[in-house]
This record gives sequence, structure tokens and C-alpha cells, in this order.
Amino acid sequence: MVFHFMAQSINAEYKNIVGTFKDDVKRVLHHVLYDDISPALALHRTFTNWPRSFLGRVHLSDMRNALVYMVYKSFGRMLDTVHIPFTNPPVPLEIANAYRAIAHGRPHIVDPNDTERIVTLFRCSHIARLALHLLHDTTPRDIVETYNSCVGAWNHVYETVGMSQTVFKLFMDVYHYDKAWDNATPPHGNELDAQDTTPSPMEELKSLSS
Repeated sequence: MVFHFMAQSINAEYKNIVGTFKDDVKRVLHHVLYDDISPALALHRTFTNWPRSFLGRVHLSDMRNALVYMVYKSFGRMLDTVHIPFTNPPVPLEIANAYRAIAHGRPHIVDPNDTERIVTLFRCSHIARLALHLLHDTTPRDIVETYNSCVGAWNHVYETVGMSQTVFKLFMDVYHYDKAWDNATPPHGNELDAQDTTPSPMEELKSLSS
């Protein structure tokens, strides 16, 4: 029932997107809901021609640029592109190191298809989280996980906590994709919420001043 509900929601919400996206995201959802795997692993199974990992191929600036472009395309709104990466994100050291490794600069080798791929990754991850909350009847702690519109959710995060934290959330989607095969037991529902340790602006200010 959840799959068919989400399929109709996708047809309505993303009706203006051309290409194979609507079919692709439904394949991701099918893997998540029927194979009981994580959204990140479902992405690997759906997009078999994608790179095994994106970190290093894309940097935080690429994620920010994708965010700015999609918000402008969807709402005609130009966001302030100033983005100051977190210096000490309150996440495990492995994640923090991966974040800092792509916090500045640009990739040495650029594949223009990677921008479209990570936008699809962000959208599919958002839709899959929404479906899992419906499946498990859980209430997300983050209100944006109730948004039908992925770009609308990004815009809300930007409005409430700013560019740096919005990009950090996008980074976490890419990180989970890269590490999908490392997790034997996929988290879902509120377990995914529990992994969201994005620092608040005040916490970041405290870390900069300490």
C-alpha cells in the first residue's frame, strides 16, 4: 500500500521532470520497501552504472551549487551562495575526516554527469525516508522529512538553519551512499533520525570560539 501511495505522489509531485527519474525512484522505493534494505543500498542496486562512490568526485561546493540551482529552477529564488564549511562537525571521526577532505577546492577530474547523479541521489534519499516513515508509522523529528517536495525541504532547511547546515545534510546523503555496503543492518525510520547529528548554528559558533 505504501509503495502504491508513494508512486502516485511521485507522479503528481515530479510530473514536470522529464526523463527516467519517476521510474528510477520507484525502483529505489521497491528495493527499500520490498527488499528491506537502506535507501543508500537501494540506490546502488538501481543505478548500477553509477560510480561506487562520489566523495572526491564531488566536493561540498558541488552540493551547494546543485542546491542553489534546483531552488532557483523550482522557485525562481536565488540563494546566497556563501558557504562556510563546519570546522568540527560533531560526528564520528571517520565521517568528519571525509567531510573535511572535500570541504574546500574542486575535484581534479570532473564528470559533468555527476551533478545530475547527486541531484537524483538527494531526491531519491528524501523520498525513501518519507516512505519509510509511512511504512513504520513513525513521526520524524525533522519536519522536512514530511515534505513531498525534496527541493521544498531543502529550501526550508536553508531558511531555518542556513547554507552550511543544509549542505552538511546533503553531504550525509552522499556519505551514506558511499558507505552503503559497509552496513549489514540498514537503519530506517527514526533510526535514520538518530544518525542526524548536524550541528546547530550555536554549536558551531561555540566550536569556533573554543
